[in-house]
Amino acid sequence: MVIESTPNGAQVFLDDRLTSATNTTIAYLNPQKYKLRLVKEGYSPWEKEIEIRADLTTEVVAVLFPSTPDLRPLSFTGVSNPLLSPDDQKIVFGVPQGEKAGLWTLNMSDRPLGFGAGERQIVKNTPDLDFTKAKMVFSPDARFVWVQLQLGGKAGPQLQRNYLLDTEKLNDALTDVTATLSSTLSSWQQDINLKQEARNQRLKKDLPQIASSSVTLLDQVLKQATTSATIEPKLLNFWPDNLIWSPDETKFFTLKGKSTKEGVTVYRVRDPNPLRKTPATFDIPGANQILWYPDSEHLILVADKEISIIEYEGTNKVTVYTGDFVNSFVFPWPNGTALVILSNFNQAAGTTLPNLYALKLR
Repeated sequence: MVIESTPNGAQVFLDDRLTSATNTTIAYLNPQKYKLRLVKEGYSPWEKEIEIRADLTTEVVAVLFPSTPDLRPLSFTGVSNPLLSPDDQKIVFGVPQGEKAGLWTLNMSDRPLGFGAGERQIVKNTPDLDFTKAKMVFSPDARFVWVQLQLGGKAGPQLQRNYLLDTEKLNDALTDVTATLSSTLSSWQQDINLKQEARNQRLKKDLPQIASSSVTLLDQVLKQATTSATIEPKLLNFWPDNLIWSPDETKFFTLKGKSTKEGVTVYRVRDPNPLRKTPATFDIPGANQILWYPDSEHLILVADKEISIIEYEGTNKVTVYTGDFVNSFVFPWPNGTALVILSNFNQAAGTTLPNLYALKLR
């Protein structure tokens, strides 16, 4: 048995006997099932039943999560409506007040934790345009953000404006793109369809019933746009179709009911055991929100005032945070070192806006 852990140096207990410390190789084991337990101070224990087979090397890779993660602020001026990009590399958010009022992006790709390393203002509020109140949708490649503003009040006519903002620069020359928006959405749809079709081709052999029913939500929005003067981007916030793929696209999960609260089923498309001809499936308990952890080996379960991480097989569930956070805004840092949450730790004051915080896991 070859045992590795992140972080390394965890104590290895085999059938409740202290055997070694990771990273290590334990040889001359009798072919049978063993209870493997990894323990490291400051981290939640890891435990699983491992089957050893004759003449085969069994590899075990475990991720240990801290029992009391560090929490550090990423913003200080107050933010609103954060939105994660389809590639999980950027967060766009509003800053409603002060000199920085407008929309900002936080680039999390290969960035150290800390506000200032990857944030960029992409548009400033004007006396007539408050972009922090806009509906926002990322383009499939995450380069642009479509923002939609509803102008006018109850006493006057409603006016809709649409803008495409470049996430890599400050957009100071604004052009309303409502007239060309349908063609832009059609182009985005083609990009989404190409990627989805490549995924579906891999499923047709083993799971044809799921592959044939896979439909993007963008199709529904485009149909609405042709029959309505008001283009509604709300559904576009959910780029994945009814198959929620892992980052490495070796697994996906589907809803058991109408929402994640009823639980999900995980399908492992690429099975490490070549003797199995059909993908393995695993049932995961329900939560308000379920999303993939960046390593594709874990899922993040978001419940009321609680965030947990569980292996995709349904084992080793660890609660990494208990406390207040706003509207289930939880975003994984791309390299898995942290989770980003939106929270207000000074609610008693009554006027303080929530901020982004990093829950450090490594």
